[in-house]
Amino acid sequence: MQQAITLTEPTLCIGVDITWWGGSPNKPASQRDTIVYGIADLGAMNEVRFRAVDLSAAPNPNPSPTDANFDASGSLLVKHLTQVITEHRGCFTRCVLAIDAPLEAFPRPNQPPRVKAVGKGMQTGALRRQCEHEIERFKTRHSTAEAKSWHRDVRIQSGSPLPPRVTSILNQLSSSAGFRCWGHDRRRHTFQVIEVFPSEAIWALGVLNGYPSMTSQDVRRYKLKKPSSLELSAARRQALAPLLGFAEYFGNDSPLPFRRWCDDIASFACAVATDARRIDVVRKGKGFDDPIDSGIAFLTAVTFASEAAHAWGDGTDGTIVGPGILRTL
Repeated sequence: MQQAITLTEPTLCIGVDITWWGGSPNKPASQRDTIVYGIADLGAMNEVRFRAVDLSAAPNPNPSPTDANFDASGSLLVKHLTQVITEHRGCFTRCVLAIDAPLEAFPRPNQPPRVKAVGKGMQTGALRRQCEHEIERFKTRHSTAEAKSWHRDVRIQSGSPLPPRVTSILNQLSSSAGFRCWGHDRRRHTFQVIEVFPSEAIWALGVLNGYPSMTSQDVRRYKLKKPSSLELSAARRQALAPLLGFAEYFGNDSPLPFRRWCDDIASFACAVATDARRIDVVRKGKGFDDPIDSGIAFLTAVTFASEAAHAWGDGTDGTIVGPGILRTL
């Protein structure tokens, strides 16, 4: 079954896989937020574009266990997001920004703040939110052999407490551009932020038969650490695999160019992760998979704008949006 697309107005869709802690000091490739964006408009050219934000330009002089190493306030990323919006003024009537990070959670008294890492055997204090429990309940209720083959690979990361860099980014977007988070507030706004989770998007498309000729393990190979590098052709196949679920489920004859978007996102991911010494080799890791996850966020923003998405959570404790209509919810 393919899901129909209903898009009533030109929408600037943006996807960002936000680096919660600004990247690792010892891994330059991780010190980057990738913005994937484009105007979704029926009958238009609909080019997808990319912007890599080098977070090392804003080092944190005094990082702590609860502060990001780079761009701790998120101001550098917000600056680039604002530039993207400004460049497209007059081309859209609505903007949907999809962020891969927990955005909302109800207050939990006496809960310690989120930390980067803890020692072996220690607890972080992070807790699952109502929206994350809802995904687990769905998995339990829908336990056919086919569903289970996708269930086992979706890893739910506890979303409470919220990452401080993400909270700061949301506050700035709200005050500077009028963005409103869709979750607790489910009204329609001109500037809307949604929470997405690429692993959930892959899982949902798998359950919806968006990957008819691939297994869950095949689709998720782009996340594997080994081998640490791949020939360009193999890297491109891995980059394309999770993205093509959108083209398959929403139709290669969709009025929106999902297949071309998938191709462009995969090409960008390979280009930015190309080995400095060999142009036909791609280095695996955060520099490779982050653009893919930002691409999944962008494509999920398109499905949300097109009323072809689902949501987990009742709005009281976070809401995760995913692609496609899961009619058994």
